[in-house]
Amino acid sequence: MTKTNSTIAEFFSFLANPSHFFNKKNTQTPYQRLFFVLKLVSLGLIIGILINFISSYISGLAGFNQNDNNIVSRDLKVFPPLIALLLVTVIGPLLEELAFRLYFTTQRAYFFFGLNFFIYYIWVFIGGIFNLRDSFLYSSTSTFVVIGIIFGVTTICSILVPAKLVEKMVTKYFNIFVYASGIIFGLIHITNYENYIQYFYLIPLLVLPQIFVSFLFTFVRTKLNFIWGFVCHSLYNFVLAIPLFALSIFVGNDRSDQIIDILTNKNVGDSIATLSQTEKYIISGINLFSLTIYLSATLILGYTLYEFIISYKVSSKQNKTL
Repeated sequence: MTKTNSTIAEFFSFLANPSHFFNKKNTQTPYQRLFFVLKLVSLGLIIGILINFISSYISGLAGFNQNDNNIVSRDLKVFPPLIALLLVTVIGPLLEELAFRLYFTTQRAYFFFGLNFFIYYIWVFIGGIFNLRDSFLYSSTSTFVVIGIIFGVTTICSILVPAKLVEKMVTKYFNIFVYASGIIFGLIHITNYENYIQYFYLIPLLVLPQIFVSFLFTFVRTKLNFIWGFVCHSLYNFVLAIPLFALSIFVGNDRSDQIIDILTNKNVGDSIATLSQTEKYIISGINLFSLTIYLSATLILGYTLYEFIISYKVSSKQNKTL
C-alpha cells in the first residue's frame, strides 16, 4: 500500500508506531522545517481549543470551573509581565523539553542528562499531588540535596552504563517512552488547577489537551531534532500566552486586572466609558493581533487538511493501479 505524503498522515502514523520514525534522517530545508512546525502548531492549537471547549463544558456540568481553578495566571502575576511571558514561552518550554524529550536519543550523555530533569519533574509533581510543597522535604535545603543526588546518580550512570546498552534500550522501548512521556507530561499539568482532588474523575479530561500536544512535540523532536521540538513548544505557548499577557505588558498587572473586571461587567457599555482612549486602542490592537494569529493558524491548518486530502486521493489512485 502506498503511504500518504502529508503532515497529518505522518503524525497519526507516528502515534500508531513511534519507533517507525526513530533514527530516520530528515532532508528538509530550514524553511520546510519551519513550515512543518507551523502546521503542527496550528493543528495543536485548533484541536487543543476544541478539546478545552468540550472539557470546560463537561467540567462545568460537574461543578468545576476551569478558569476559576486555574492558578497559573494568578501565580505568574508576581512577576513583571515580560518576565512572565519569558517564563511561559522560553524557559518553561525549554525545561519541559529537556525533561520529557531530550532522552529520546541513543546518545548516552544526552539520555542521562535529560533523565535528570525528568526525575526532578516527577519529584515536584509528587510534592504537588500530595500537598507536600510546604513540608521540610520540599524546603530549599532539601530540594538542593535532592537535585544533587539526582544529578550525582545519573552522572555516575552516564559513565558506568555501556553506550550500547543505552542504544539498545531506547531503540527497543521507544514506543513505551513516547506513550509514557506523553501521558506523564499531561498529568503533571493537573497541578495547574486547584481543588482537582475532589473532581479526580475529571483529571483525564482536564489534561487531555496537554497529552495531545505532547505527542505533537515528540513527533517534531523525533522527525527533526530537539531544537525544533523546543521551537514548536515555544511557538504553541506563545500563541496561547499573548492574549493573557499582552494587556499586562502595556498597562501593568494591577491595571490589567481592573480592565478585565470592567470588560466582564454586565453593563459593559457603560463600563468601557471608564477606560482611557489609550487603553481602548491597546485593547483593540490586542484583539486584532490575536485574531490575526488565530486566523493564520486556521488557514495553515486548512492547507494541512487540503494537503492530506490531495495526498490521500493520489495514494488511492496509485493503489488501484497496482
